Amino acid sequence: SENYFSIFKVKSVINPDKLGHLNFSDKNSIVLSENLAKALFKDEPAYGKTVFVGTSPYVVSDVVASQKRYDYEQHCYSFFYQRNDSTVREPEIAIRVGENFSLQNFKNDITGSIVSYKAVKYNMEAMDGTTNNIRMRSGVMIFFLLNIALGIIGTFWFRNQARRNEIGLRMALGSSRNKLQAQYIAEAILLLTLAAIPAFCVNAFLVQADVIEVVGQQVANSGYITNNKWLRFFITNAITFILLAIVVALSVWIPAYRASRVQPVEALREE
Repeated sequence: SENYFSIFKVKSVINPDKLGHLNFSDKNSIVLSENLAKALFKDEPAYGKTVFVGTSPYVVSDVVASQKRYDYEQHCYSFFYQRNDSTVREPEIAIRVGENFSLQNFKNDITGSIVSYKAVKYNMEAMDGTTNNIRMRSGVMIFFLLNIALGIIGTFWFRNQARRNEIGLRMALGSSRNKLQAQYIAEAILLLTLAAIPAFCVNAFLVQADVIEVVGQQVANSGYITNNKWLRFFITNAITFILLAIVVALSVWIPAYRASRVQPVEALREE
């Protein structure tokens, strides 16, 4: 439809102050998305260039901003040209309304299966399994983080009981409570670092074997970080290490704080 660009407010890259425009007076006119234009013509201007859709030649009349259909997908290569309505398998109708528009009144006046684009997008993501995938991964991540936190709290709690004499001696020699807590946290971070090294190596082998699955559709040569597996590997592992370090530090601080409250005289007397 010639109203597509105005309905979805798709800006022209050639004329940023204007919306995209497909010349319907010319059946051989075509509009390219910005990422597709760069993939085809690199840094050269795409306006006026000839491209082929199948065996049919088309002349680029405009370049618009890169298009993204769903939140969990990358911007895909897109192009717009005139088609015979009879060849469209699943025609869709989208309506843009004003700011003061009453959706409830519209629902009361118009019944049927008319839904907003936001609802369609949400339903499509649910049907494609993306929503469940995100929920499952988030749930598994939170579950493991809680298990790690509880395990660390329990481990250091028992270790503190076994080191009461050492704690009392350190405090008797002038070690402050804050310094004692910082030492416990530093020990835990050091243990995390030693454990992370072999884990990173195993993860690197999985990345090399292309076993790691990412969420969303991948577009070749799009320039996205997620398509560069090694850059993605270093960034995601760094974020994971930082997140684990925060969880470990908070988990260790709880028993460390309790240990630092011990009176040195009582700890040494018990030993």
